[in-house]
Amino acid sequence: VVNRLLVWSLEVSKDARRGDRIEVLFSPAPPGGSGPTHSLEPVVEAVSGTVVSARHTTVSAKILARIEDVKVRAGSEVAVGDVLVVLDARDLEAQAREAEQTRTAARSQLDRASRERDRTQELFKQGVAARRDLDRVLSAFQVAAAEVERAEQHLRDAEVSHSHGEIRSPVAGRVVDRLAEPGDTASPGVPLLRIYDPSVLRLEAAVRESLAQHLSVGQRVSVFIEATSERSDGEIEEISYCHCSQCRKAHGAPFAAVSPVATDRLEFVAGTE
Repeated sequence: VVNRLLVWSLEVSKDARRGDRIEVLFSPAPPGGSGPTHSLEPVVEAVSGTVVSARHTTVSAKILARIEDVKVRAGSEVAVGDVLVVLDARDLEAQAREAEQTRTAARSQLDRASRERDRTQELFKQGVAARRDLDRVLSAFQVAAAEVERAEQHLRDAEVSHSHGEIRSPVAGRVVDRLAEPGDTASPGVPLLRIYDPSVLRLEAAVRESLAQHLSVGQRVSVFIEATSERSDGEIEEISYCHCSQCRKAHGAPFAAVSPVATDRLEFVAGTE
């Protein structure tokens, strides 16, 4: 069994909340081509869906560290750059200080190698220093310069790692899930918060495959939001397949299909009503 996920773009009332139950009514488009016309009403089927944000972001840490503070809660409004989570950065600070000290020592060594190079080059021009002495100081200068470059790169990496001690919001929006608390350990890639943009909402609903075959991108549908008792029209902007076990398990359960039947062709085969 294959389900499809339909996504509508529609204008949703500001009173609508994420996760509100909605009802979608749509009529499959009749097949093209010429032929006799019929007076039967179009098939209408209702399915349930969820109002979600079209833009949502999962926030996670880039380093392994203990969480010292979480600045926001579910429902908090955030702007780009706001501090969301503070991690224990003492180890990172120590690494940054050590890297800075290493760079200072490397620069000092380079200064000595530079002075020795200049002095030996002058003596070589005067014929006092041997060629091998000049080669030795030139090699020492190149090694010292390489050490400085390596120390500076190590310091830059340490500073970047230290900046990861504060997790800032990459987008503006509203926090909908707070998945970690102070004292927890943050791991790279493990979600800590979820943020969505409430200004751009859409409706997602699962329909059976036989019905999805009659739908197309751009088709208009009728939408009813139960929480606000609001009806609106939307447009299908995406149709995607879903093979997950959850969709297969729920197949057919949330749907209520209605189809017209001519009474003169209806015959009861069991029961009295």
